Amino acid sequence: MSAKALARNLRDEIAHLKNEQGINAIQSDDLLAYLNRVIDAPEEEVDPVKLEQIRAQLQANVEDRKAQQSSALEMFRSVITAGQNAIKTSLLMNGGATIALLAFLGKLTTENPGKLSVFSGSLMIFTFGVFVIGLVSGLTYL
Repeated sequence: MSAKALARNLRDEIAHLKNEQGINAIQSDDLLAYLNRVIDAPEEEVDPVKLEQIRAQLQANVEDRKAQQSSALEMFRSVITAGQNAIKTSLLMNGGATIALLAFLGKLTTENPGKLSVFSGSLMIFTFGVFVIGLVSGLTYL
């Protein structure tokens, strides 16, 4: 019997004696006799089947929590990988566009050098894009 169960039994017994029998004082011998009866009473056994059910439920809860944690970790890894792939793709596209525009401008300067200033803004945008993507790619490792 736990201490709480003993305290509850003692409280209930004293309340019963006071309310129903009108006893306001308890002799120490009577209290000791009651406590000896409680101590000598057979222990209440915990049902082994119920105990195993509780253990199984707790183990299932632990395994469920591990699965949730593992799933959350994998989701985080996939987000990081997707972000890195997006950065690589952006770098490849901006770099390719810059090189293609440079090749076009190189061909244009041999044929019509006056049109070169029209495409300089586009070249600056793609070059700035490559710079920013390179900067973002470097910051992902920090």
